[in-house]
Amino acid sequence: MSLTGRYNTKADIWSLGVVLNEMCFGTLPFSSYMQSINGSPNPFPQNYNRTFGRMITLMLQKDSTIRPSARELISLLNREFGVSIGSITWTIEGDNLHCVEDGRVTEYIKKRVVGEGNFGRAVRRR
Repeated sequence: MSLTGRYNTKADIWSLGVVLNEMCFGTLPFSSYMQSINGSPNPFPQNYNRTFGRMITLMLQKDSTIRPSARELISLLNREFGVSIGSITWTIEGDNLHCVEDGRVTEYIKKRVVGEGNFGRAVRRR
């Protein structure tokens, strides 16, 4: 992907779309650099999860103004799967994401993470 102008979170959303595509389908969404510049990802496999396909399609939009925000992606997941997967539940309050897993709360605050989780303690950096 060629970045022109200022980098913002929409570039991160595009990158996440590339990673999610590889996680879901085992392949990169683009066969070549030029294909990524043109904004035309490869077709999805025949049997794919429609929700993830829709998310990836939105995330890989060439026009960054069309790409969803992280909040919009979480809302899409909430509509499809609810606010709980297994023992993990989450809520959004303002710009903060609160995750509860096995009674432990991890609070993702805009631009920093505080709390504890399975991978250790996360601290706020100044």
